[in-house]
Amino acid sequence: MMRSARFALIALCAFGCGTQTPPAQPGSFERPSDVAFACFQTSGTGSPRVMPLASCAVPIDSTVTTPPANMALHALVTQTSRGEVAAVDLTAGVVIDSRPDIPGYTFIAVGEIPSAIVVPREHPQMTYVANSGSREITVLRTLAFRQLYVGQDPRAQVVKVRLPSAAVGSAALSPSAMVLSPDEDALFVVAPDAGVLLRMPIRRCALAGSADSGAAGGDAGVRCEDGTIDESGIQEIPIADSLAKAVTTPSTGIETEPYGKLCDQSILLPSPSRVATTIPASAVSQSPQPIALAVDAYCKSGATCTKRLLVADRALPIIHVVDLDKLAADGPAASVMPPIVTGVPTLSVSVTPRVPVSLDAAAGETQYVYAIDATDGSVLVTEKGRVLSVSSDPGTRPDRIDLGEPFSTGHVQATSMTVLAPVFDVAAGAAQYAYLDKAALDA
Repeated sequence: MMRSARFALIALCAFGCGTQTPPAQPGSFERPSDVAFACFQTSGTGSPRVMPLASCAVPIDSTVTTPPANMALHALVTQTSRGEVAAVDLTAGVVIDSRPDIPGYTFIAVGEIPSAIVVPREHPQMTYVANSGSREITVLRTLAFRQLYVGQDPRAQVVKVRLPSAAVGSAALSPSAMVLSPDEDALFVVAPDAGVLLRMPIRRCALAGSADSGAAGGDAGVRCEDGTIDESGIQEIPIADSLAKAVTTPSTGIETEPYGKLCDQSILLPSPSRVATTIPASAVSQSPQPIALAVDAYCKSGATCTKRLLVADRALPIIHVVDLDKLAADGPAASVMPPIVTGVPTLSVSVTPRVPVSLDAAAGETQYVYAIDATDGSVLVTEKGRVLSVSSDPGTRPDRIDLGEPFSTGHVQATSMTVLAPVFDVAAGAAQYAYLDKAALDA
């Protein structure tokens, strides 16, 4: 009897050890496609709390290299293969597990193939995710990335991407890119397969969570949650009107502009000329396919400045330009401006702040728009709406930044880009460069 009992105990132990749950694996990314940043107060009264992004800023003129002790900068990264958004605490250097009660790492579920993510800098309580597979915008409560209870839904809203005139239940559109307006009062979303650019207004409630009269962007008598999308106010911007307003650069009388290379004055480059651009006759029969967006809101304090939305097009040889001030004042039809003629379709677009023309601050400022050529992955540069000749290599095209062929496997192509200007003082503009000593730079 005793032997039988001991055998049974050993057998149970062997069975139990053989079926133990394996240790949880560290969180890992699966086809990340886009990233946005959010600031959290992680300790102290009311923590965790979502804070304006500036709360995690590090002063430029300080020796401090990390945010305040109770603040943590987070990266929110879309996972296209899993339909999730992962959060990474950049200050602590750890991946956030949204549901510690579930074995392994759990990220916030959104829709199918999340292609873009936005967190407003000043109103970060909501995070917006564009899902190209499920054809919708998911509005997440940002706090859920740090604090998510069992049974709690992190979603505040899910909005199918449709034309304003579309009937309820009609086929939705597949968004590829999304950006926030400078005033954080709307999202701009493009659906390339449908040739559509939409403005989706964001509710700013007088008292979050209360019935709103509609003055803050909500529907009258409807409970308003600050940061949700006002579906009744969605507008289509008619970018199909752009091509008829295009102005090409002639092949004669090419202008040149003075140019100073700030990063190394010892390298002498020729002044970049404005090269000729044309619109192929076949473009007239093409429908727009807007694919990427960039916002130009680099306005100096007290100066007159046009806030623009730039839209890359993978079918037309132009970059669409939308005047955001006219959009607000006069509506979508009046906001479409003459486009930037690139001569080729483009896949991505970025814009710089206003930068000095040269080291001499009195020489004034200029601005550049970069784009990726959809046909070969090279990069082109425009200034004042015209393509520049920027290559110093006589073996390449003068109007392209070619990435070269460092490997025998094929040509290197650019797929995405961004302009990084973390310490650029928009209000100061060129004046911030006045202290630079040219002789020291030359040395």
